[in-house]
Amino acid sequence: MSDLFNNPGAKIKKIAMICFWLSCIAGVIILLVGFKMYSEDKKYIEYLTAYNYPTLVAAAQNAVLGRAMMIWAIPGALASMLSAYILYGFGELIEKATLAKEKIEDIEKKIGLTPEAVEQQQIEAALKF
Repeated sequence: MSDLFNNPGAKIKKIAMICFWLSCIAGVIILLVGFKMYSEDKKYIEYLTAYNYPTLVAAAQNAVLGRAMMIWAIPGALASMLSAYILYGFGELIEKATLAKEKIEDIEKKIGLTPEAVEQQQIEAALKF
């Protein structure tokens, strides 16, 4: 369980990369399925409202759904990719902040600055006002 919270920046970046590739794959699959549905039934779109034949209406609905899938597959995949980039950047930010904290702690140890000494300096500075 303690390993869960170690190095969160790298874990967030890994999750972002997985989300990025899954969104790319899902976008391509949705686009291909939509193209297949539309190309098979596009000739029945005119029957959607003109006639009352249930099988023709179902075929026309498939074509409309396929067209909608093709239209929304690309923006959906792009939005997913954008969110993956933002998540990756957040992971990078956490890694850099952790690195900066570690370097500051190293510098404090080298100059002998302890948290108690810092607190004492803050108290003295506040009392001067």
